[in-house]
Amino acid sequence: MESRLMTLCELANYLSKSEEEFIECEEQLYVDGMPKQIPSLCRWDRKAVDVWLDYMSQLTGNHFSEPRYPSRPFIHPLNRCPPSEPPKQHGLEEDASAITVSHAMDDYLRCFTGVASSKRDSIYQINGYINPILGDTRIIDLRAEQIRDWLQQLANRPRRLRTKRGQPPQYDQSNFDDEAKRRRRGSANRALTILKAGLNLAYRDGRAPSDDAWRRVKPFPGTIIKQGTYLTAEQCRKLVKLLPQDFRKFVQTALLTGARFSELRDLTPKSFNSDAGSLFIKSGKYQKTRNIILNDEGIRHFTNIVKDVASDDLILKRLDGKMWGPTDPYDRLDAGCQLAGITPRVTFHQLRHTYASLAVMAGVPLVVVSQNLGHANTNACERFYAHLAPSFISDSIREGLPTLGIL
Repeated sequence: MESRLMTLCELANYLSKSEEEFIECEEQLYVDGMPKQIPSLCRWDRKAVDVWLDYMSQLTGNHFSEPRYPSRPFIHPLNRCPPSEPPKQHGLEEDASAITVSHAMDDYLRCFTGVASSKRDSIYQINGYINPILGDTRIIDLRAEQIRDWLQQLANRPRRLRTKRGQPPQYDQSNFDDEAKRRRRGSANRALTILKAGLNLAYRDGRAPSDDAWRRVKPFPGTIIKQGTYLTAEQCRKLVKLLPQDFRKFVQTALLTGARFSELRDLTPKSFNSDAGSLFIKSGKYQKTRNIILNDEGIRHFTNIVKDVASDDLILKRLDGKMWGPTDPYDRLDAGCQLAGITPRVTFHQLRHTYASLAVMAGVPLVVVSQNLGHANTNACERFYAHLAPSFISDSIREGLPTLGIL
């Protein structure tokens, strides 16, 4: 059975062109409406291309018989490499058995089309956990038992600490309780996901004879805390009182806004509009901007913390005057939860869930909560928080169910 997904070479042949001819006219083909590749697979859909070809043939007859596409500068269609760096094949034509896990990971990163932060995390996982142990292993030699041993080794390893570039890795040996084990297994699962993504790409490219070895390896269960996990108002008060002064201010701001960590650490006094009682987020997820509407407590909080802060200076800084780093909350929040007797200990992102959950339970409409959180639509709010809304189900039924007129 012919595969529905096509590589660059297969697509070029399908259009009766060489790879070089296809690359030269690729931009014009997209202008003419040819479907683009599926980003997550780095493949073209044969069925979608067929529909486009049928349409073009009705307009122009044999669309590809005319030399209508001028030569163009080299632009690789998959964005797998910059124009100055043609894609590496790792000697595949000479010896397919030479492809290693490291080669597959390199190709995966070149093909990566997600957001920059996800790519940085993938690079961190590959360089820190995948390549040092499995990188030199040929894909044809990989066995499920080997991958399981690697996964267990990651789960048993203490949390890796951030070090300066060039320094050897260091690990936190101080805490390895049940919660720490859950998190380590979760980190191991993320590394497994990236490993499988790279190996699956190699398999789809024909660089691996089988995907059986990694397909049979399952991630650790029970590593994900339910999205709706949140603190009660009493737990929030107890936690805030036990935190260091600089971090207390940060957590208070998170609980009063529902903003993400990356959004909070960039706040300046200009972000706060005292007249409108709102907070402007200029660097949200996917670079989306929004205004967070504050309640009276939130307005009082920002009125106090922006005092004596220069208009372009950061509102929330560490005690040493530096910007909060992405790993700074971990130990501080863990210690605060331990002192407050909060189990399981919450992550910083769960402060955002706390804000949303308490708002929904207080009767704030889901659409309003969704807008304050910066969601593109209400789907996420409905999925995670609708069960907390006292009247969500009854209101939805009464507004959405049609009147039958049978009485």
